Amino acid sequence: MTTVSILREEPRADVGLLAATAVLVALLDGTFAMAFYSVLLHRVVTGGIWRSIASHVLGPAALHGGASAAMVGVLIHVTVATGWTVLFYVALRTTPALARAVRARRAAAAVGAFYGMIIWLSMQYAVVPLGHGAPASPATFNFWAMLAWHAAGVGPPIALMLRRIVPERS
Repeated sequence: MTTVSILREEPRADVGLLAATAVLVALLDGTFAMAFYSVLLHRVVTGGIWRSIASHVLGPAALHGGASAAMVGVLIHVTVATGWTVLFYVALRTTPALARAVRARRAAAAVGAFYGMIIWLSMQYAVVPLGHGAPASPATFNFWAMLAWHAAGVGPPIALMLRRIVPERS
């Protein structure tokens, strides 16, 4: 299989890198969401962001829940960040062209920007509706701000950190 010749043969050692990447992305995205929706737009209090995420799984009652509902939202958020991180990792391990594309730092950042937009659009039009939520309208500032954020602060950290599993030369 050509992938084996392109990527390191140490998938067990990659678990720590996957965990670190997922935690970083969850922290960056969560911090941005709190700053954007609570501080900048004054739409919700910080706990409300997490309860809103929990409501997609627990139902509307979570919106009025307390700290436990907010913690469920945080866990969901971290799980989603982990899922997107693992998906990129699997794509990197199974797609030689992607592995070659992320060798250079700038190219990895560009691939990550594209991946960040895919993440945002997928969440809005596939995942959020599954939780009976309404996706953000492309006619709103929020939609474009969050798309730009994911292109700058979600996808690139995933690609830039996970590119470490690709050797510089093969």
